[in-house]
Parts: sequence; C-alpha cells; structure tokens
Amino acid sequence: VPGKERYQALGAECHRCPLAKHPSVPTQWRGQGQPALALVGEAPGRRETQVRQPFVGISGKVLSYACQQAGVDRGRLAILNAISCGPIPSEMDAVKRAALAACRPRLISELRALRPNTVMALGALPLRALAPPDSSGVTVLRGARLDVAADVRSETWVPEALFATFHPAHIARGGDGEDEKGDKSVDALYYFLLFDLAKAWRFSHGEAKEWAVEADLFVDVGPKLYRVEAEGQTARLGGETTERDLFEALGRVYDEARAHGSLTCDVETDHKNSMQANLT
Repeated sequence: VPGKERYQALGAECHRCPLAKHPSVPTQWRGQGQPALALVGEAPGRRETQVRQPFVGISGKVLSYACQQAGVDRGRLAILNAISCGPIPSEMDAVKRAALAACRPRLISELRALRPNTVMALGALPLRALAPPDSSGVTVLRGARLDVAADVRSETWVPEALFATFHPAHIARGGDGEDEKGDKSVDALYYFLLFDLAKAWRFSHGEAKEWAVEADLFVDVGPKLYRVEAEGQTARLGGETTERDLFEALGRVYDEARAHGSLTCDVETDHKNSMQANLT
C-alpha cells in the first residue's frame, strides 16, 4: 500500500496493525519551516482515504467552518492523524486500540520532525496518544493547557502546550446526551470546538498566554447535567447543574473571546443557520 514504507521508516509497526491493508492518508503541511499549530485527528474516514487528504469529508467541513469563524487560517495548520490508515468502523474500539499502539511511534516521529509550537488533539484517541497516561478525557480536559507525555517530547522539541477538544465528526453526528426538547449538546459541543480552536491558534502565535476566562466544564450523566471540577490533568465530578448554567458559562467565554478579537462573526445568530448549509 503506498506510503506504508515511509511510515515504517518513522517507526510504525504495520506488521501488527489490524489496518495494515487499509489505505493511508499522509500528513498535510503546506507551509515553510516549523508550524505554529498542529491538529491531530483520530483516523481518516472513507472520503479521506479516497482522496488521500485529511479532514475533507463531513468532519472536514465542520472543521473548516469552525476555523473560519474562529479566525484560524486552516492553510497554515499542520494536520495529521493518530492513526494513518482507515476507515475504521466507529464501533470497533479494539481495532482502534491496536492500530493506535502500532501507529503511535510514527505519530511521535512526525511531530518531532514538524516541531510545532502547539499541538491540539481532536478527540479521545489522539489525546490518549499524546497526554500522560493518567490524564482524564476530552470532556474534562478540553480547553485546558496540558503537557505532552514524557516520551512524546524530545531533546530538541518540547511543545509549549497540548490542547484538546471534541472531534468534528462527533459534532457532525449530533454529540451525546441530546433529548427531544432541543439541541443543547450539539450547540455546546460546537461552541467548545470554536473557542478551543481560537484559543490554541492565538496561543500558538504568542498571543493570550494567559487566557482570562476558562470555559466551565460540564458533562451529561444519564438525564442529568453535572459540573466538572478540573485540577491540572485530573478531574472530579462536581455538583448537579442546569442547562441555563451551561449556556451562561458559554456566554461568558463567548464575551471574553469577542473582547479579545478572537471571533470573526456573531456566533450566536450565525452558526445555527449557516452550519447546516455548509454541511450539505
């Protein structure tokens, strides 16, 4: 399969990967020198493997739309995947784990070669590959400034920060915890993606090293909504809260981002009408 020899030279253990016969998608970096920000996705989907480019399907449309709204130049991003080959059916978690174990050395080698100032993990899989082993998940850690695992950095490259956010495909599928009363989850997840991208982009370019307001963290547990209290790279479940609290917290982050000039449009009135049009 084209590209596999290069990945093996970078450390990929293709001989023990369940996706060894699947097509691969190369890293995308069109700039010169060291990228300010690298986005790491999970694995290429069907459309990505057809055209051999990352994030060109539905998830790519969500990402491009969020980048446009957040003031992020997608053409100046390095984009790669934790797993180079695909597609992987979403229910095959065992395959994902085995493929990640086989492909993680290649991911680390590529990041060390690119030497981005900042790295953002899109989804649980790349966060698991890049964060320290005892770290919490995306729901808890999204938006927070993290450190990469000790074996990811090298003597010549230590990124200033690792950020994490929800994978655009998760948002395109509708997120988790939706009910018949509305689209709370999908709106919240899209807001989080938007603000996280804006924050990582500005941070990677030397702006807003100290972000004045962090998004409050929330998680759905069954029919109830709880606040998550994070401390460093660990977290615990706090008290029960409400949808109103969630949107008030999002509003605070939105106001802060607008005050810093991080957003290029009025998200509240624009994205609900425009996002669906961009996905068709």
